[in-house]
Amino acid sequence: MVTIHDVARASGVAISTVSNVLTNANRPVSAAVREKVLRAAQDLNYYPNTTAQALVRRRTDTIGVVSALVSASEIATNSYILGIMQGILAAAEEAQQNVTLYTHHWRGARESSPVFRDRRTDGLLLIVPPTDSDILAALSSLSVPLVTVSAIEVAGVPSVDVDDRMGASLAVAHLADLGHRRIAYIQGNENHVSTRHRLGGFLTEMAARGLEMPADAIRSADYDGGGAAEACAALLERPERPTALFAANDNIAVAALRAAKDMGLRVPGDLSIIGYDDAPSAALVTPALTTIRQPLAAMGAAAARTLARVIDGKESVEMRQLLQPELVVRESTAPIGRSA
Repeated sequence: MVTIHDVARASGVAISTVSNVLTNANRPVSAAVREKVLRAAQDLNYYPNTTAQALVRRRTDTIGVVSALVSASEIATNSYILGIMQGILAAAEEAQQNVTLYTHHWRGARESSPVFRDRRTDGLLLIVPPTDSDILAALSSLSVPLVTVSAIEVAGVPSVDVDDRMGASLAVAHLADLGHRRIAYIQGNENHVSTRHRLGGFLTEMAARGLEMPADAIRSADYDGGGAAEACAALLERPERPTALFAANDNIAVAALRAAKDMGLRVPGDLSIIGYDDAPSAALVTPALTTIRQPLAAMGAAAARTLARVIDGKESVEMRQLLQPELVVRESTAPIGRSA
């Protein structure tokens, strides 16, 4: 087995010089010596022991990803997690970091915290459920570099999220620009922070447009789509039936679309519907769903790059990053009164 001693003998330099060259240490080495060492290492087919290097530098060059949002078995089918992971992996590859995905499901601070205290990673990226600050509070006390993708803010912990208020505002603005004035809203789970943000953006834009917002024009459903059909039916049975509907996510929007069709309404001829997320299903339903796209990959990449700065001890770390959502216009919205 070829060792660093063999490379030093072949290149005629000290072992410390070989180490400086192969680890790109910030120590002066002439170009001629560097070339001699690299050629010797190549000729001998020598590769540095990255594990040993990491131990010396007290770095693993690995970041951990904790998904407290869903169980391990659900990660592969969750488009939200997969979108964020795409960005994390791209940023980690760019920084020559490895990624460890923790499959331990969160079971409370006492039982779960020790799993993440072993320091097998240089820092943690935490994808947090939108209702649970207990996870953040517990992990932020571990003295491990930590960044979250979360609507919840915790003092001292950098976080990345989408600007949900802006997203809801974009949805209302799109419908209003199409001439709709009776716009109803089906919000998601009321205990979610993101639900409150989206509702705030919806109400603010409605007021800015001078549009009336009766209390019974807002209904609730689960983000998995449960209860959405019933909520849509209740809205469409109002004396002044809405001409447009904003749904807090695409699952709710798809359920509402089916409910409207079951009631004999044409989408978008009788009712325009806009969702939120741009889940894969949004482009596959008929009509294809107009929606608000969350920049999931960009969120993951921003979180990974922020974590790298925290690990490196950089002072200028942005504590709260809100990325801009995007309106994606498809077939489920149209000017008011237009035939399907």
